[in-house]
Amino acid sequence: MKNLDQKLKHLKTFLKDENFFFNEDFNIKNDTYFKYGGTVKVYTSPNTLEDFKKILIFLRNHEIDFKVIGFSSNIIFLREICYSVVICTKNLNRIRMDNGQISVETGYSLQEFVRVASILYNAKGFEGLEGIPGTVGGGVFMNAAAYGDSISDNLISVTCLDQNDKIVSLKKEECAFKYRSSIFNQNPKKYIILGINFRLQEGNRSAIKKNIEKFHIARHSYQDFVYPSLGSIISINKNIYREIYRNKSQAYFLIHLILEVIFKNPISKFISRKRPSNYFLNLLFLRFIKQKKLGKINNTISDKTINTLINDGEINGQDIVNFILLLHDLTNRQYSIENELVIDSVYRVSEDFEKSYNEIQRAFNEKK
Repeated sequence: MKNLDQKLKHLKTFLKDENFFFNEDFNIKNDTYFKYGGTVKVYTSPNTLEDFKKILIFLRNHEIDFKVIGFSSNIIFLREICYSVVICTKNLNRIRMDNGQISVETGYSLQEFVRVASILYNAKGFEGLEGIPGTVGGGVFMNAAAYGDSISDNLISVTCLDQNDKIVSLKKEECAFKYRSSIFNQNPKKYIILGINFRLQEGNRSAIKKNIEKFHIARHSYQDFVYPSLGSIISINKNIYREIYRNKSQAYFLIHLILEVIFKNPISKFISRKRPSNYFLNLLFLRFIKQKKLGKINNTISDKTINTLINDGEINGQDIVNFILLLHDLTNRQYSIENELVIDSVYRVSEDFEKSYNEIQRAFNEKK
């Protein structure tokens, strides 16, 4: 700890000398998308790519662990953990058009990017990404995709800082894009995303507009917009309720199918269109957990789906860990955990959270 404190002291001196913005002992809670988290010893948000590069190189040269974030729309900082260094890319948001290509810095809003590319430049292939509340860099990091559109579809290259502190340009085929995966999230410290270059394919403005409207309405049916929440907990492109019951209880599987017929038919969907909900499906799920004695759920479940974590103001780190690991176990660990619990760049873990912290580490090591 003393060695790390000394390193952080050197870091703060460096940031001051370079006139870089930073906060000490920063409570990151209200700056996160999930509105949860604890203290960060040093939090900084560079204004230029050059500043970003200087900070990264300093941290590496001094062997200080760090966490790079964007809008934090798919990650969870835990209140029970004190973090050492967090770098936020939200100020790295320049965009440039040139010869049918569009280049953006890593911190540019993905929602804004879709509007610019799709509506202002009539580019097709980005409509499905509408409504994803992250940065473009974050989207590339996890290869974000929805409604048949993947952020990597029209990607040309990614500019990165590699592990040797050299700026390199990786072509699409070098990025190892797969479902919810890329070379960047498989080895986060090897390549750090600085900017992304896309090609623009001209489409029909009217068709693009209709797609965006359709996808926006569809998102409202399964995403929770009331509470602070994140995307899917488990990266699964199937019906998670069916997957849980399929091999564990034929009776619950059949009851679930009956409830789907009753509440998910076109007439029921039309009646509940202003307030879509999986309330009765969730009641069945909670009864299943209790009857089978599979675990204890203390957190509030989203009315939209069990596969989304919500913050009702009363949740704690233990609840978060328990629910994520429960869903992972219920799906037989066949699918990866999509929400990232931040367990790197750790300064200190509260004593009563040590056991849970070790469980998280094991689960994410399995994921890798």
